[in-house]
Amino acid sequence: MDCEKWQARLPSEYVSHEAFFYYDAALKEWLQRYKFQGDTRFAQIMSATIQTFLKKSPDAVVVPIPVSEASYAKRGFNQCEELLRIASLPYENWLINISFEKKQSEKKRQERLKTAQPFQLAPTFNKDITSVILFDDVYTTGRTLMHAKHVFAEAGVKRITSFSIGR
Repeated sequence: MDCEKWQARLPSEYVSHEAFFYYDAALKEWLQRYKFQGDTRFAQIMSATIQTFLKKSPDAVVVPIPVSEASYAKRGFNQCEELLRIASLPYENWLINISFEKKQSEKKRQERLKTAQPFQLAPTFNKDITSVILFDDVYTTGRTLMHAKHVFAEAGVKRITSFSIGR
């Protein structure tokens, strides 16, 4: 399991993660329709699940994983932000994606694991925050969340966890 590998490899950078569903063919199809065709029914269906999950950590700030400028320009939205918006949940855009590499979904596993740090903190980051929950739509290798966690850990955030729709 990827989480166990990350914990063994980088124990100080391990991030606790929870996924709602197994990333199977049906979930992949739903996510593709949502992300690439703008079918927001998926976000509406996920609202209650996300709301219930986040009730467990009322003091944490949710931070969606940002998409690249190219992905945002192509889609017109960030899929994680839209899921949170439709669920009427507060979140902060405290990460900026500065990567110009190809999308993670276009990379093989080993390429994903070698990806350079794609994130930096946004100037709006609140340095007094002690707990952050990172949100990505799909957890594949864990590399994206590990990069995001590293940025917040370097900024002094003490508790960093994550969740995703699929894994």
